[in-house]
Amino acid sequence: MPLGDTNSVLGKTKMKASFVKVMKDGLKNNVIRSTYIPGAEGMDGDHESCGLGEIKRVEQYKYIPERAADYFDAMIDHCESNEGVGIYHTASSKYSFLVLGIDPGIAVADLKLLSGKRPLAPADRQEIAKQKREDKKAAAECTTNPAYIDSATQIAEITLLEGDSRLKVSAYENPGCYGHLSSIYILDVLRGNMVLRKFEVYRYKGPL
Repeated sequence: MPLGDTNSVLGKTKMKASFVKVMKDGLKNNVIRSTYIPGAEGMDGDHESCGLGEIKRVEQYKYIPERAADYFDAMIDHCESNEGVGIYHTASSKYSFLVLGIDPGIAVADLKLLSGKRPLAPADRQEIAKQKREDKKAAAECTTNPAYIDSATQIAEITLLEGDSRLKVSAYENPGCYGHLSSIYILDVLRGNMVLRKFEVYRYKGPL
């Protein structure tokens, strides 16, 4: 499902896609290597492929990270692990957009684009308080101001056809205490206004 953004020419669009494989990192000369996916897909030719895959720039493709809300963007060598990232094939498009893949076995009733801050659950407030206490102890050595889950912005919400459940995707960036920036993606599983489960994925981008 391409989520796009509020200015996207695609708007809210559903597209069928076929599962290809789950990506695996490899080992070469005792170093774990991964593939820089935009390079392997022909969108980008400026970065090393980190030993796996091959850069195969296609001139008619235009890579627009800010439009893609790019999961793979990084500051150093773009060699972060892609272990477990699912690869899907869908119809060609000349546009960049954020994509949320849903298992075909899960029936979706509706997809809604969201904006604004992600609401905080009581468990989130406890988590933030604990993190702030820990960061306060290291404050004298900090070079940047950490961000917490209360900075997360909502991206989209999916209503499932069965079970009266919803999936909500949010994200925020955290430079941590020492200027090592990460993008953090949050998936909330909700029933009513209650968060049943919360999953977080950290994508390291590099030192500021």
